[in-house]
Parts: sequence; structure tokens; C-alpha cells
Amino acid sequence: MPDNDPPPEPQVPSLGLGSRALRNTIVVLAAKVVARLIALLTVIYLVNSLTADRYGSFTVLINLTAIASVVLDLGFNVLFVREGARHHDEIQRYLRNVMSLRLLMSIVAFLVLAALVGLLGLGDLLIPGFFLMVLTSYATLLRNALYAVQQLRFEAVAVVLESALLLGLVLYGSRTHQGVTFYVWAYATQNAFSCLYFAVVLAVKRIAVIGWRFELPLLREWFWKGLPFALTFVLTILYFRIDQPLVYAIQSKTAAGYYGAAYKPIESLLFIPMTFLSIVFPVLSVYHRERPREMVDTLSRFYKALLLMGWPMSVGIYVLAVPLNHALHFRDQSAPALQILALALGFAFVNNAFIGALSASDRQSSFTWAAAWSLVANVALNLALIPRFGYLGASVATVLTEVVLGAQLADRAGRACDGRCDLPAEQPGGIGGRDSDRRRRHRLRRRDPPAAGVDWRGDRVGPPGPRAGAMSPKPVFLKPRGAAELVPWEEIAVDAPEVGGRTALEDAQFVALDMETTGNAPFLVLEMGAERFTLDRPLSFFDTLVDCRAPINPYARKRHHIDRSMLIGAPEFKDARRAFLRFAHGAVLVEHSHDAFDTWLVGRGLESPLEHPIIDTTALARLVLDLPKGQTPGLARLVSELGLDVTPAHAALDDARATAMVFRALIARAREKLGWSTVGDVLAALPRPVVDRTAPSRRASAASRAQGVRARTAPPQSAAPAATPRATSRAPSGRRGRSSRRRRSGSSGSPGGSPG
Repeated sequence: MPDNDPPPEPQVPSLGLGSRALRNTIVVLAAKVVARLIALLTVIYLVNSLTADRYGSFTVLINLTAIASVVLDLGFNVLFVREGARHHDEIQRYLRNVMSLRLLMSIVAFLVLAALVGLLGLGDLLIPGFFLMVLTSYATLLRNALYAVQQLRFEAVAVVLESALLLGLVLYGSRTHQGVTFYVWAYATQNAFSCLYFAVVLAVKRIAVIGWRFELPLLREWFWKGLPFALTFVLTILYFRIDQPLVYAIQSKTAAGYYGAAYKPIESLLFIPMTFLSIVFPVLSVYHRERPREMVDTLSRFYKALLLMGWPMSVGIYVLAVPLNHALHFRDQSAPALQILALALGFAFVNNAFIGALSASDRQSSFTWAAAWSLVANVALNLALIPRFGYLGASVATVLTEVVLGAQLADRAGRACDGRCDLPAEQPGGIGGRDSDRRRRHRLRRRDPPAAGVDWRGDRVGPPGPRAGAMSPKPVFLKPRGAAELVPWEEIAVDAPEVGGRTALEDAQFVALDMETTGNAPFLVLEMGAERFTLDRPLSFFDTLVDCRAPINPYARKRHHIDRSMLIGAPEFKDARRAFLRFAHGAVLVEHSHDAFDTWLVGRGLESPLEHPIIDTTALARLVLDLPKGQTPGLARLVSELGLDVTPAHAALDDARATAMVFRALIARAREKLGWSTVGDVLAALPRPVVDRTAPSRRASAASRAQGVRARTAPPQSAAPAATPRATSRAPSGRRGRSSRRRRSGSSGSPGGSPG
């Protein structure tokens, strides 16, 4: 941040997300390592306090509550984190609505759980299992609010306190020889503590206050949005949890106990990728909308981190399974299952990177299909292997299912990224491509044959082929002023004939252009705004901020109110210009800039010069309103003299719309006064504006005077020739600083419009 720029305001959600996510990952991961060590002691005491068959009943009940909880979730957990990360000010509203719906759905969840436990003969555990299920669901929801706003210090404290509380309860149960029911209530108590803790933290930090709210339109919208997440959650829960109930049903309670004990270390280590995913997911969700170019880079780092952590653990556990099983005081029968399950750990780690990619980029349906095929594979493998190999067959089925899931996710995530550094957004519409006539809109078609340009005489310039500014396959995301999210640019269909000199004025289409800058070079452009219109009505608008990396002049900032924080995530000038040239194709460019400053910026650096006809409203006003020849009327003055209902505001789109209204009013008077009927009539009376920004050479001038030769001078702007070749092509480097235009006209430092 340059020293002469004030601290950015308002705060931009995506600013510093990467470093904040790294800090949060370190803090939460460290806390969860401590918590998992405590949890490991808890599991050791629990396994040794219960017989194998009773521990099998306990683990099966835990899995059944997880399966029944899909009715409570409805896909809203992931949706809550994603939307909360994008709209922090709406978190309380989202939280209260989801809490209210979850309370109603708990009735349905109770019936589902009752059916499941009754089917397996665990009816005596229904009530504690129900409370465990509901309290776990609410604790997860409240916890997710902190993940959405990336304030995870309190989460780090919570995981340690929760684990310590549960360890104390299990130690008490072990010493007093309690049964399965007590331990289920102990887990429920742990989640009740979590609910209370997070409710207090959210209120104290003014993130959200717990309450009840039921907005049917919002919940209906979220239901359809979250349906893929809900289906995915159902499939994922069944995929992860169905094996232990199948072992319980096909083999015995004792076999389920052996398998559950072997699965526990693997399940405990899965907190590492899940912690990374829960922290990185909100960042990816924001990057997908605001900074799409950085999303794939973040995913690549995420994938490599999980790979480097997961596979060494997988190999280590496989090699050391037997001594590790003894160290954990598990029964000897669990060691072979632990060795087999270790092979699944590496795949489970890296799969979380693909899950984050698909969910954050609004491609949750792809994850749903991948989870569905994995579930089919898991059930089929379990049914084939458990009857013959028992719980060892279930272990093999788990490994093979992780391989199937990984292959599916990798393929779908790769297609989503499409080999580029930005994932295509699926959000339709936006200010960048607004059209007053909806029938004239269509999505950008990358294979449209490009049309040739036209000059002001109506002759086609060259054969059809790539034109200056033609869109590349990479999508362009615009950032209109005041918009919270990037919007994909949509090309406006042009069904009118291309404008030529013989085109009637009433049939021609025009594009009024305005820019806000902090200097006189393309890399100093801050905002572009344009209106495409006819003499009868506006057709469409183009509006975007531009990512300017240079310091913003304080005087210019005071006029156009653009600061550095507003430009984060905005497209670079070359991308914004590429979109604008497609937007303006085939139209006459109109600008309120007596030395063609705006169109010069657009054309500078192109491989071929701009071929659009260009009309300057200052020259048009001097001719139509009989103003003195040397006078440059400001935009506000013309608006006032013509009695137009618009106020120039030093914002690119607003000033472009004002320029369009001024142009229409001036042309109406000129048609009555001068009899103009075609575009050629206007262009013949108003020579094409030309800008000469070549720095004067004092040495050459002095040498000429010494030889008695008159120095060459640039022609006056009013006498510039029409359609001078390469009038807007790359110009020699000029002296930096305020442009001559601003020095002459006393403009605001915002070349998009002159002051009144």
C-alpha cells in the first residue's frame, strides 16, 4: 500500500484472505492436535471399559445417528458457510432461519432414527441417541458461523475444552463401570457444552445473536440451492457410515467392535484434511467470485499440502500397524484391519482438495454424482466381501471405495478447472452486461465468426478475421462500482447493421464512453463506463472498475471517490478493454473529450488502430450552440443549457450516460438546424479527433531555429484531419504527470469528463 494512500475503506471481504487462512489453519490445527491427543486417551479408556460387543453397539449407534442427521442437515451446513463467507452482514439472518427449520426437521429425524435403531435391536438407546444427534447438529451449525467469518481462535479453544470435558466424563464412566447409555449421554453433554459456548462467542463478538426466524422464501430458495449438497451429504454419510452397521448386521456385534476400534485411529487422523478444508473452503468460495485467477493456484497448494501429509501417514501406519495397535491397548484382532485401512488414508486426504474445488465453484452436483457412484461401489463391495472375509472384507471395501471416489473427483475437478487459472462462474447477468431489452442478450459464444471493422465512409476494412480486442477463450469478469461480487461479462447481441457513412442517423447505433483515471496512460485507468444507444433509447450499459496497480492521485480520488480497496478483484485494463471493444463493435464512439483522450486510451497499444468513427460532443456543441471557437464546454454546462434531467457525477457510467443524453439532444437540434440525415454528414462536419502526445524535443527545436528552419508544430485539434491512419495506435512515450488536456481545461484529474 503506497504511503500516500489512506487505509482502504470500506473493508473488502477478500483482502488478506490467503494469509488469514494460513494463520487460522495453524491455530486450529495446533488446537486440534492437542484435542485429538486427548480424544485418543478417551477412545483407549472407552474401548477398554466396554466389551467388544458393547463397544460394537456403541459405534453402530453413533453411525446410525449420523445417518439420521441427514434429515436435519438438508445441505444447509455447506450453503450456510458459503453464503455467510460471501455476505457477513447476513449471517445472523441465515443462522436463525436454519436453526428454526432444523427444530422442525428434528421430528422427522426422530422417526428415522427410531426406525433404524429398532431394525438393529438398539431401541433402548433411542432417547440418548436422539439428543446426541440434535445437539451435534446445532453445535456444527454454530461452529460454522466462525468458519464463515474466519474468526477461529475461539474454535481452537473450543476443541480443547470439548475434548477435556469428554475425557473427564469417560474417565468417570470407566471408574464407575457405566454402560453404553452413559457414554452416549456423555457425548451428548459434550455437544451441549459446544452449543452454549459458541452461542456466547457469537453474541460477544457481535457476529450473530441466537434466535428464531422463519422466512419461507429464503428457506425455499436455499432448499433448491442446497439440494445437491443434501444429496451429497446423504451419499457421503452412507458412504462413510454404512460399513459398520453392515458388519453388525451380517457378522456380529463383536466383529463390529473389532472393526470400529481399527477404524478409530484412521477416523481421528481425518481431522487434518477436514480442518484444512473447513478453513480453506470459505476462502475458495470468495476467490471464486472476487478473485477467480487465484482460485486454482490456491487449490494446487491445498492439494500438494494434503498429499505431502497424507501419504507418509498412510505408509507409516501400514508398516507399524501391529505395534501401534498394542500401544493403543486395542485387541489383537483389530491390527489386520488397521493395516488395511491405513492404505485408504492417503486417498482420503487428497480427496478433500477435489471436494473443496467442486463445492466452492458452485459445482456441487458434480460432487453429488461422484459420491453416488462411490456409494454404489461401497455397498456392492461390502455385500460381496463381508460375508466371506468379515470385518477384514469391510476394510478392503473401504480402501477400494476411496480409490473410486478419488478418480471420480479428480476427473470432475479437472474438467471444472478446464486447464485455466480461473474457474468459470455460473452466476448469470450483472451490470457488466445489462440490456434494457432482454431479448437482445445472449451468452458469450467463443466460436462466433468475427466480423470485419468499418471506417467512417462505410467501406469494410479488410476481410473478416480477428479484430483488435477480440475476446480470448479466457472469460472476463467485471467489477461494477458498488458491486460486492464479480460478474461474468455477457456480450450484447448486435442485430443492427454496422454503421457507415451512409447509415441514417435514426438507424445508427452509438456508444458513449467515459473513463476515470489517475494519469494519462492505460495502466492508470481506474474505471470504464459506456452506454450503447440509438437516437431513440438506450440499449445496454458497460460498467467496470479496473485494477490499477499505481498509486491513486489524492486530488483525483477526491473527485471520483475511487480508492485502492475498491479495485481488488477488478479486471486488468487489457481484459476490460477487450470486453469493451466487443461491446462497442460496429458502433460510433461518442466521447466528451476535446482531445480524444478516452478513445486514445482505448486504442493505445492495440496491434491495429481503432476503426470506429469517433464524435466529440465538445466540438459538436460548439457547432450546434454557436459557442466561441476556442471554448471547451464542460459536460455539466451542456446538461444545464440543454435542460437535461441528469447530473454528471464523476463516475464513468454516470458520465457516459450524461454524454449520451447530451449527444442525442445536440443531434436533434443539428438535424433541424443543419439538415443532417446520415452519420457521414456528422463526421464530415466534425473532423475525427486526433491527439498528439509526443513530447516536444527542445534539442530539435533549437537546432531548427539555429539553421533558420521553422520548427514543426502539431496541428491544432480543431484542424485535425479525418481518419488519420493509426491515430489511436501506440504513441511515443510522453512526459509523465498531468496531461496537457487537464492543464488546459482545468479538469479534475479524471479524464472521463470535463467539469462544469
